[in-house]
Amino acid sequence: MADLVRDYLWRYRRDVGLGLLATIAATLLGLLTPYLLRRAIDAFAARSGAEAAAGELAMLAGAIMVVALVEAVARFFARLLVTSASRRVEYDLRNRYVEHLERFEPAFFQRHRTGDLMARATNDLGAVRQLFGPALYHVMNTVVLFAIALTLMFQVSPALAWWATGVLPIAAIVFAVTRARIEQRFTRVQEQFAAMSDHAQEVFAGQRVVKAYAQEARELETFRRTSQEYVNRQLAQIRVTGLLGPSMSLVIGLLVVALLYVGGREVVDGRLSLGGFVQFNAYLAMLAFPTTALGWVATLWQQGRASLVRLHEILAEEPAITSVVPATGERYRGEIELRNVTLTIGTATLLRDVSLHIRPGETVALVGPLGSGKSLLAALIARLYDPTEGQVLVDGRDVRRHSLQSLRQNIGYVPQETFLFSGTVSDNVAFGIESNARSAERIRGAVRLSQLEKDLDQWPAGLETVVGERGVTLSGGQKQRTAIARALAKDPPILVLDDALSSVDTRTEEAILHGLQHFVASRTTLVIAHRLSSTRLAERVYVLHDGRIVEQGSHAALVQRNGFYTRMYRRQLIAQELDVAEETLDDEQPETAAGPSAGRAGMR
Repeated sequence: MADLVRDYLWRYRRDVGLGLLATIAATLLGLLTPYLLRRAIDAFAARSGAEAAAGELAMLAGAIMVVALVEAVARFFARLLVTSASRRVEYDLRNRYVEHLERFEPAFFQRHRTGDLMARATNDLGAVRQLFGPALYHVMNTVVLFAIALTLMFQVSPALAWWATGVLPIAAIVFAVTRARIEQRFTRVQEQFAAMSDHAQEVFAGQRVVKAYAQEARELETFRRTSQEYVNRQLAQIRVTGLLGPSMSLVIGLLVVALLYVGGREVVDGRLSLGGFVQFNAYLAMLAFPTTALGWVATLWQQGRASLVRLHEILAEEPAITSVVPATGERYRGEIELRNVTLTIGTATLLRDVSLHIRPGETVALVGPLGSGKSLLAALIARLYDPTEGQVLVDGRDVRRHSLQSLRQNIGYVPQETFLFSGTVSDNVAFGIESNARSAERIRGAVRLSQLEKDLDQWPAGLETVVGERGVTLSGGQKQRTAIARALAKDPPILVLDDALSSVDTRTEEAILHGLQHFVASRTTLVIAHRLSSTRLAERVYVLHDGRIVEQGSHAALVQRNGFYTRMYRRQLIAQELDVAEETLDDEQPETAAGPSAGRAGMR
């Protein structure tokens, strides 16, 4: 964490250094005013009357006005420079944080909640900005002011100065007692804010499910409890931080009373002039605000430190999957091979000794029951995971020797869980295309192949229709077809379709597969499917069961083998026949005299 602070302070050392110089200048000018006041008071007291001192008083009054004006300008630039540096630190740190998150593999996001990561990117970064901005400025100002003002106070009256310095040990004790508590309680506040944000994000994303199950009241109650705990933790923090300001104000008040008594005796006994007493009290008044504000500054400082620790926890974590070679612009041939691949996540072994080979331009299907590991195998090819044992090779090289950027640029991947961004349909389809290669024809071609074109007339703005967050305005089938179009528009040499047709009806599926026949002819294609009808493009089929390849061959050969694939095929054939029968029944219902309900009852 210390390296993080040094890095950003050093990066903006010019602004911070100039801000410090401006602070010193403003402080010196501010401390000049009490000296001028002393001169004016002593001059007035030394003369026989006000008229005799009028000329000198006018000159001193003018000097005080000029000093105040220049001090204000210097203090403005001091604040501007330090605050500007803190804003740039926040900007750089936020970019670094997001860039760092983008390097991580899916396993990282399974370990960390979205709300927690968002809280670090918002609240914690805001606290760091306060640390490098107001807190740093006030620390600089307080240190400079105390150093110079105390020196001048000892010159004016050593006796009064010793009394004034008595406040410093008390302040040090108060800060020492509260420092750890402030940091600890602020960390607890941030953790609860993350939990509250995570819950809110989950509820917003799952509004359809919440409403479908009529659970609005329960979710609201859960959020209220989470929010109440957040308030409770904030109040616990305030109980600590709220003591600092009043405590220091009380100490300063008692000190002023003591100094009035001691200082009055000094003036009466002739050891201190009236002007000197006013000068000393002016210095003390200048120290009063920084002293009482030390509680606020200490709170900002400890909150900033706690937030830096939370950010450093993420920034110090390195991704498990990294590139060891620079990116290249090469287009792959598309050969894929898995050699004795085993994948273990946590304590569960999900793939066991899997070997397969896909030649360039070949279309291969991977089928199996739910939970057999099909999607994990696709993720291994895109190097979203690394195998625990064995090798994954693309074009004859281990994927760990490929640049991640080059590897993924050559793969058009349609994951099982469809994700759309909240922009337009066109933006989502063109997502994987470089800006200089985007064209309306390319997007239209992908939309046509994915059978999305027939839906354009239903949308108010066609391809420019905004799909909403995660594509909330589209049906499940429309989302999947948009995701397929996104992969096709990329024009990749390797195409991976992970159960990409599960949400479309059989007629649309047939139309998509027919349209893809020409597209996949020149590309290496891996079709992962639970529904065997999606494998009709495949030249070979691999059957995965319980993390192992149990069968392989052509569709016809596997059906004749009377093995696991045959049983899957027969079950799905029966299910398909039942669907056809039900569709036929639905078509015939209106013809019955008693209407649809009576007709269905009669058939039963």
